[in-house]
This record gives sequence, C-alpha cells and structure tokens, in this order.
Amino acid sequence: MKNFLTQVGEYVRGGHPGDLQKVLLCFPNNRAAYFAVREFRANLPQDALMPHLITMEKWVHGLSKKALAQNIELINILFKVYKEVGGIDDFETFIPTAYTMLADFDEVDMQLVRAKQFFKDLYDIKSLNTFLEDEETLTEYSKNYKDFWDIFRQCYFKLQEVLGASNKAYNGMIYRDVAESIHQQDLNKYSKIYFVGFSGLAKSEQKVIAYLLDTNDAEFLVDADTYYLNDSRQEAGYFFREYKKSWKIKAFKWEQPYMLETPKQIDIIGVARNIGQAKLTGDILQNHLKVTPENLKDTVVVLLDEKLLQPLMASLPDSVDTVNITMGLPLSHMQLTDFMRHISDLQNNSSVSSQGAQRFYHRDVITLLQHTYFKLLSKNSDSLPEAIRYIRANNKITITKDELFDWFRDDTDIINILFDKTGSIGGYISHLTAIIDMLYERFITIGEANVATDIEVLFWLKKVLLDLQEQLSEFEPVWDIKSLQKLIENEIKGTRLPFESDKADGLQVMGILETRCLDYKNVIILSMNEGILPSGKTSQTFFPYDLRKGNMSTHKERDAIAAYLFYRLMQRAENVYLVYNTESDLLGGGEKSRFILQMQHELKDKTNIQMRERNFVLGAEMRQAERPIIIQKNEGVKQILKKYLSQKGLSPTALNSYINCTLQFYFKNILALREQDEIEEDMEASTIGSAVHYALEHIYKDTLNKPLTVDFLKQAIANTDKVGSLIREFLKERFEVQSLQQGKNYLLYNVCTSLVINFLRNEMKRVQELEAEGKTGIVILLEQEMKVTLEKSGFEIIIKGLTDRVDKIEGVVNIADYKTGDSKKGKIKIDNLPELKTSPEYSKAFQLMMYAWLYRSVHGKQPNGMRSGIYWLRHAEGKYEPLQKDKSDILSDATLDEFEGILNEILLEMVSESVPFTKTEDRERCKYCDFVKICARD
Repeated sequence: MKNFLTQVGEYVRGGHPGDLQKVLLCFPNNRAAYFAVREFRANLPQDALMPHLITMEKWVHGLSKKALAQNIELINILFKVYKEVGGIDDFETFIPTAYTMLADFDEVDMQLVRAKQFFKDLYDIKSLNTFLEDEETLTEYSKNYKDFWDIFRQCYFKLQEVLGASNKAYNGMIYRDVAESIHQQDLNKYSKIYFVGFSGLAKSEQKVIAYLLDTNDAEFLVDADTYYLNDSRQEAGYFFREYKKSWKIKAFKWEQPYMLETPKQIDIIGVARNIGQAKLTGDILQNHLKVTPENLKDTVVVLLDEKLLQPLMASLPDSVDTVNITMGLPLSHMQLTDFMRHISDLQNNSSVSSQGAQRFYHRDVITLLQHTYFKLLSKNSDSLPEAIRYIRANNKITITKDELFDWFRDDTDIINILFDKTGSIGGYISHLTAIIDMLYERFITIGEANVATDIEVLFWLKKVLLDLQEQLSEFEPVWDIKSLQKLIENEIKGTRLPFESDKADGLQVMGILETRCLDYKNVIILSMNEGILPSGKTSQTFFPYDLRKGNMSTHKERDAIAAYLFYRLMQRAENVYLVYNTESDLLGGGEKSRFILQMQHELKDKTNIQMRERNFVLGAEMRQAERPIIIQKNEGVKQILKKYLSQKGLSPTALNSYINCTLQFYFKNILALREQDEIEEDMEASTIGSAVHYALEHIYKDTLNKPLTVDFLKQAIANTDKVGSLIREFLKERFEVQSLQQGKNYLLYNVCTSLVINFLRNEMKRVQELEAEGKTGIVILLEQEMKVTLEKSGFEIIIKGLTDRVDKIEGVVNIADYKTGDSKKGKIKIDNLPELKTSPEYSKAFQLMMYAWLYRSVHGKQPNGMRSGIYWLRHAEGKYEPLQKDKSDILSDATLDEFEGILNEILLEMVSESVPFTKTEDRERCKYCDFVKICARD
C-alpha cells in the first residue's frame, strides 16, 4: 500500500513532467516537507530540478511586507498601549494578562473576525454581569470590571496602529494581511500551488486557499479516509466535510477506505505512571515488534505528553541503535532551566544582615550546592558533604558568601558568580549570561558529543536572555527584577528545543502534530488519556464560549483536529499500540481517551481488525516483606553494649525506649542511628521547652537554698525584660537575632516569655497559700544531674537523670519536672508497679519514679518522704501534679524498693546473653517509630 507522500509525489510529477521548478508544495510542518523532499529526490533524475517545498507559515510570512515582532517586544509595546488607554501601571501584574491578550488578538486575526463588532459584543456580554447595578451606583469592583473590557478593546486597535506604524506585526496580523491582499499578490512565478495534508485550517488560511482554488492556481490534496469522511457523526472528518461545502468540491483526491481494508492488530494497554509507559514501550519494541536497525524506520512512537521523552530514551532496548526525535521539547523541562530557577530563588530570598553582609537562605544554598551543574563546575565538590553537615549541625538558617569561600576555597570564581546579588536589570541578565558562559566552557572541556543537548539548551536559554537585553534601552524603566524573572519564566515556557533532525532512518519519536502526512506500519501512542487526547474544554482566553462559537475555534474544533490526527495515523498502520496511564492524579486522571472507547465500539466487529485490551503493572514499588529481626548478644554486640552502659549510661528516656521495644532501643541507643538533622527554621516544641527551662533555672538561681517569697516572685514577674533577655540568650545559639524579631519565631518567642511569666504567677499563688498555712518552701536543686553506677552480670551500668528542680516544703522533698507538652499524654497514677516494666503508657510515671529513686540513691533516705511530679506549664493553673501510688502522692521507701526490684529485672534482661533485641509484638507501638521501615511495619 502506498503511503500518502508517495501518492502526492507521483501525482505532482505526473501533472508537471519536466516543469517542476515552477511548482510550489505547501506543507503543515517541516517534517512533512523533509520527507516529501526525500520522496522527490528518490524518484527524479539526478540533474532534475526540484519543486519548491515550504511550510504554510513560512510561505505566508514571505508574502507579507510586515516583519514578525518578537514576544518580549510585543509585551512591552502592549504594556505601553495598556497604560495609555487607562490600564494599571504595574508591569509584573500585567505580564500574564499580556500573554493571554496577545494569544486572543492573534486568534481574532487568524480567524478573520470582524473586530469592531466582535469587541462591542464582548463588552456588551461582559457588562451583563453588572446589569442589576445602576451606572450611578456601580461598586468600585464593578466599575473596574466594565472598564477592563473597554480597555481590552482599545488595546487591540491601538496595538495594531502602533505596530503598523513600524511595519511590524504578530503572526495573526500577518495572516490577515495576506488573506485580505491575496488577490493583489504576484504568484505568477508558480504554475501550480499544492496544499498538502492540511486539516483544521484557520479562516485566514481558508480564504487564501479558496481564492487560489477559484483561480485554478492551486489544488488541495488531503489524506482522508472514507471511514470518517462520509460519516457525519465522525468528528475526524468534520473539517473536510465543511471544505467540500464551502469550496464546492465533490470529492477529494484519494478518498479510500484504508481503515477498514488494512489488516490491523490494535492493542489497548493500561499501565501505571509515565515511567511504566516508557518501560512498556521498550518491551513492545524488543519483544513484540522485534525491531532491528533495518526495519526501525517503519515504527513511530508518538508522545502526547512531551515529559515522556527522557524516560522513554532511558528505556529503549539495545536493538534501537538510532533514534530520530522530531518534536519540540519545552525548555522549561530541562535541567539547566531548573538550575537557573534555583539561582532566581537564591536572589529573591536573600537578605542583608544588620552589618550589611549578604545572606542566603539555607534551602536555596543547599539545593544549589547539590545540583548536578554545581558539582560539574566545582573543583571542591568533595567539600559539599562537610558544608551541608555544618549548616545542619549549627542550624544555619542563612549563609554568607564568606562561609561559602571557607568551604570551597578553589571555587572562588564560581561562588562569586553564583552567589552575587545584583540590583539592576542589566546586571541580572549579565549575571545569568555569565553563568551560561561558564557552563559552556565546562561542557567544551568535557567534549561536545557527550553534552550536545546541554549545549543546545545553553544556546536557547542565552537567546532568551539576549532578546530581553535588546529591549533594555527602551523598556528598562518599567521592569524590575521580579518582572524580569516572570518574563524569563514565560519565555522559557514558550521556547521549545527544535529536535528537527535530518534522519529518516531509525526509530521515529514524534509529537502528534509532527505525524501529519506521514505513515508508519507500527504505531505506538503514549498517554492516550482523556484530557490529553482530546485535550479537554479548558483554554486560556478572555473570550467566552458563546462569543467564540461561530467566530473562532472552540473545544469542538480542537477535538475534531485531534480526532483526525489520531485516525489518520492509524488508517494505514498494521500494528497499533495505544498506551494510557491508569494512575489517577490530583485532578482525577487515569481515564483512557474517549477516542479509544469510540474505536472499541465502532470497530469491534470489523473483520480486518483484531483488538485486545490489557493492563500491565510495570516498575511497581516492591514492598519489603516483614521478617523477624533478632539481634543476638554475641561478643561484638556485648562489647558495644558494655561501652554504652558504662560510658553514656541509661536515662529514663533510654529505659522507656527499651520498655517500648528492645529493637528500637538497640537501633536508637546502642547503634545511635538517627534521622538526618534538619534546619530548625521555626522553633520546635523541644526548643520552646528548653528555652523555658533555661529561663526558670537562671531566675531561681537568685533564691537557691533561700525561702521562696512573694516579693521575690513579684520582682521576677515585673522584670519582663530579664525574662525576655534570658529567652533570647538561649535562642540566639540556634537562631539569628533578626529571625526572632519577626514572623512565626517572634510569636513563639513571646509564647516562651508568656509560659515563664504565667508559671511565676502561679508559683506566687502557691507561695501565698503556703504562707497562709504557716509553711515555707525552699528550692534546693536546679537542673541537677543525678548518677548511680551499678554492677550487673559483669556489666558496669550508669543510671542517670536530670531533674529540673527540687524543693522542700516542711521537710518533704518535692522533685519537679517542667513540661511544656500535653498533660493528657501518659499516666502518672499507678497502683501496680510491675506495669511500669511492660506498658509504655506509664512512661512518665516511670520517669518520675526513677527521679525519686535516683534522689534517694544519691542523697539518702528522706525521713519525711518524697514527691515526684510535673509542672504542666501549658495549663493556666500550672499546678504541680505529683505521681500517685495507691492514692498517695508520698513515695515511701517500700515503694522505691519495689521500683528498684523492677529496675533490676529490666537491667538483668538487658545484659542477659540469652535475651536478644527483637521487635515488639504490639504493632501499635510502631506507628511513630523512626525505624518502622527497617522493620517493614509501615
């Protein structure tokens, strides 16, 4: 079966024997023109003259005397126009509006819309939104709303006027100009013009073609299948049926039933994620199509989602030795663009210290230092782990350039360029350009063949910057750094790397638009999902659907174009693989295209078509199977355990970890496994607690071993400056002073101060109550570490604890722990002491009992008894809540002796060679454990 371009070549050569040099063939894109050139060269004598082959856009632009203006220039001119007719004077806010405006204006002209009536209708329709309000009583919002649509209308006509004066135009203006003057154009140099493979033409294009058809100077050659052409329900043939009516064409050349005559195997395959689709494609090529270097050219992979290109390239089998990529890859998807975005973030988030030093936000610094391109540039990349460890260990929220110089001593030139804060527009562009030049020099030393794509990206990104620089002299006054960054971002989004190669051999990888006029035996289409093909009803425009309908394209026309591209690609194919993503995203997704559903319904009984549907799970995440983890106490483990117990010792927290899960204790305490430290930007609960502890310790030092008095506490409460300075003194070790003066940390700093003041007020009430009863309280210890060394089964074991405060009231010792957390977490009333050994819910009771036991062990028995309790600082009353045993808050020697027995049991089990470290049986305890993934219990 002949492909479409072969038919075109034979037809044109047959109609113009020996006279091809006066023939013009217009194609929808460069790729179709390239393959047509190959077809003509293969079938013409070596010395024969070729016809002229060109894309429609290039031909139309060549007919116009207007020069195409660049996007950035258009936006700046439009902003001047916008302000002149009454728009807002804020360039940064205007930028997204400008891109939408230009797209809308372009379509108005491409579709030859009667602009005056159209914009009047637009204003009238939009004004209906305020029809209930009288003109005299319009709200400010409604007035601005109505004014915008009048400004919008004026912008269109004023922009045309300004551009016309300088003989410049945007694309739609050029098409309208040519369409309205086509009868005046000198086309005598062509004996015939062939428009090849078009569908979904704009009205300006239709007008040009219609005129040439009427004058018999042109012919319209389409590749249309009777399957969708003659069925009014088939949207794929919508445009062709319209062209027949308007151009009075009875039949197009080569209307054939390819779809229902060519034998086809159609596989509809659902697979999860983009990487799954890419891997499946590799499997199809190698194991189903069994491609070889000789037959690769018969196969095309169509990417409906361009983000699939890189995963696809990484998944191709070894049998694919040549790949011909014919699609534009957005510059915004490239690694270099990502690198430049990080540099912009670094600039925007930087600050200046009170001493005038430039400081950079730690996240931006770490992100930049870890980027592939920094490692590529750096001679000191080995210093990177050390630098990051230092930043995290010292909680460096901001970093100076001098600190970076210390870490990267051989990279001063790189640090100077990357970490250079510039305030001017020209300086910022020069800054980015210098980075691109530095990368280019590095790539050249690597070797061009290895980094060809990277160098191409550098070229296009630098072109964006140079285009901006060209506009500086005229437009700099309305730009600032933020608006410049937004312009760069938008231009990058609109810039595509033109992967237009001259190869016809090898695997063909294309976007759907690049497939026009081309035919392949094997077709693989990826991302066949609803919302991708067809693309859906949403579009970025100021024009409502009711106004667009009849004047310009709507989702109906877009769907018709998509349907034609889809069915045309399949009509001559023999093996078709339609692959869609089964995984839904935040917006829904995971739904196969309705084109697939339509095809399944209409083609299921056709004798020439075999169809099957399957789902695959490729590259699925493997869940680790849970298995026992048993750490026997062999000699190696025993030595580590002995060292830990004799040197670091056991705190109440460590013992509670052992009670909760012996394996958790082993990982956390014996092996000292930790999650990676993170920078603490906002005060965490532990930091708030530590700051309050620090302040209270230093306040009470002035009355240590003296009777607590109301006067002392009144003075402490009144001296809020001292409380604040104590809190700041502690916090400045982790936070810069400036960060405590604003934002969330300023609020949390005030929380710390309030907690201290509230505690002192509550303390004053307690002292007043004691004085009323004729009693006196004396603080005898502050932040006191108590330590005891025991001998168990040949192990020397240190037991230690740090108590926040100990006071005496009428001879009774009161051990106190300050808590800024929630009083509901943990029980401090217990009757059955053995539960301390088995139940983590008594962790606070265990801690308090251990403090009391340690105090007795260090200071001896207390004749009047002891209490051990907690001050809950978050509570308004801030009362002291002591541990209770058998409804008594006095801990007797008998109770402490019983606790000592329980503690000995825990210690003997911990050092016993026959008791390994293992997982807890209670899975509820694993929910918040740091090691849950290691144990496969997540």
